[in-house]
Amino acid sequence: GARFEAGPARGEIGGVPRTFAFGMATAEGASDLSFYLLTGAAMPTCDAGLEGDSVSFSLPNQVGTYELFSNDEFFGGLLVNLFEQATFSNNLTDDGVIEIVAITATEVAGRIVANFDDETYVNGNFTAVICP
Repeated sequence: GARFEAGPARGEIGGVPRTFAFGMATAEGASDLSFYLLTGAAMPTCDAGLEGDSVSFSLPNQVGTYELFSNDEFFGGLLVNLFEQATFSNNLTDDGVIEIVAITATEVAGRIVANFDDETYVNGNFTAVICP
């Protein structure tokens, strides 16, 4: 069932509280979007750098609910990377779910639950600007 918290996506990266309410979504192939949720307090511009901690994942470019999973036969599955800049650590998890609520010409709205461990997780709502 839904495990989403109300309010902006927030959690911790390496034990440090972070908010990931805004991000960027870039077309990946014909049918997917690649997301980077960032720690900034406002919507980033498409030329913004990917500095700092981030939450990244790729999803089909359509409204829906996507359970995370890992696929041991091939690299991948549907994983979320909770990136920690301080240690340059990619914390990949298949524990969670992402819902894409709405897609317009310019933005994607969704919500995410992703848990790596007790010190690295995110839960809540996000909005991403669609970038070329």
